[in-house]
Amino acid sequence: MSIVEFKPDENDLTPNTAGTIVLDQNGSKCALIKIETTEFGFSFDVGSLGVVKTEQHTGEVWLYIPEGVKRISISHPELEKIRDYDLGMSVKRARTYIMKLQVSKPASANENLGTLEVKTNPLGAEVFIDDISVGKAPLSFSQLIPGKHKVTIKHEGYYDYESYVNITTTQTAMIDESLAKSCDIQRQNDAITITTKGVTFKMIKVQGGSFMMGGTPEQRDAKTDEFPVHNVVLSDYYIGETEVTNELWTAIMGTNPSVMFSQPNQPVNNVSWYDCERFINRLNSLTGIRFALPTEAQWEYAARGGNKSKHYVFAGSNKIKDVGWLKNNAKGLVKAVKQLQPNELGIYDMSGNVYEWCSDWYGLYKNNEEIDPKGPETGTKKVLRSASAGEKKDALARVSCRFVDNPNNKFQGVGLRLAILE
Repeated sequence: MSIVEFKPDENDLTPNTAGTIVLDQNGSKCALIKIETTEFGFSFDVGSLGVVKTEQHTGEVWLYIPEGVKRISISHPELEKIRDYDLGMSVKRARTYIMKLQVSKPASANENLGTLEVKTNPLGAEVFIDDISVGKAPLSFSQLIPGKHKVTIKHEGYYDYESYVNITTTQTAMIDESLAKSCDIQRQNDAITITTKGVTFKMIKVQGGSFMMGGTPEQRDAKTDEFPVHNVVLSDYYIGETEVTNELWTAIMGTNPSVMFSQPNQPVNNVSWYDCERFINRLNSLTGIRFALPTEAQWEYAARGGNKSKHYVFAGSNKIKDVGWLKNNAKGLVKAVKQLQPNELGIYDMSGNVYEWCSDWYGLYKNNEEIDPKGPETGTKKVLRSASAGEKKDALARVSCRFVDNPNNKFQGVGLRLAILE
């Protein structure tokens, strides 16, 4: 087995197209290597960055990997391993690359293979054989090497099913599985309502559009790092109707980190950025939905009211007492969510109550238009938005006001709000 060609395909937009986008753990779009081969059963190693997803297609294996991968190792139970093949470049996010493999197998090899048939209830569950996606059930997959194979079945809103099957020569193995619900997902035109572990929460759809981000004229007392004001274009996404509550966090994680304000409907607090990532990873596994922390741009656009914005100073009003909890009206106490008015999109508490982590590394703004920005690629501090109930100054709760902190730090006035990437 050898690699005879590796090259970028500038015309293939698969990893940047809705429906085939795959995100890495940082929420960035993966690179895609399309490996031309008719064989099945490969394993891939790209080093510490890790393989995000593999899919089996007709005549190809699709390998989704994070930006920055430079080397790849390929193994197969019947072929000689390729070790640390130098790609000759560092792969870029949302780009497609073509790899051609030269494979030589004994003529008799294909005569001793087996078949697996998979049926599921509900239909349409994604089937993985040895961690490679081979399609959606019901399906029949042939050309399997005899022996033990891991089968994983995934479907949004259901617990993953995992089992091992023994494939024998010229025989057909069968899996017919009814999946167990892990959550209930109700999709409306403008929202998604999710119930998991007995806790219900809502995600509000934010229609994409463009806006001026930063210290726009109504944002009085804007700080230096809110400039230059610049145009940002965003795709559709969803954002939490409220901050993540103690009730939801405890249901997912099993413990409540909030030190003082730990009532079920109060926002969870005293969580680091990394704590939030662990929470989101568990929630994603449970629901099959791709939750993430919102980017700083997504947060600000939603706080401003999206395409329904009335250009308020705060999230839904020019009067902080109408929409936000600060020291004057909260007495320094974190309040239960949804007690004040929502903003134009029906979102609550984006000006006060607790600070909210964003996904971005902190960086200074640039004077140019950005499309779906994610902030700097590296950094030392993460962005926070909103303000806490302990703050005295109204200006700190403005929709364009920015804060930063070390992602390892946690305070009782810091929580999070979820986003869903389309």
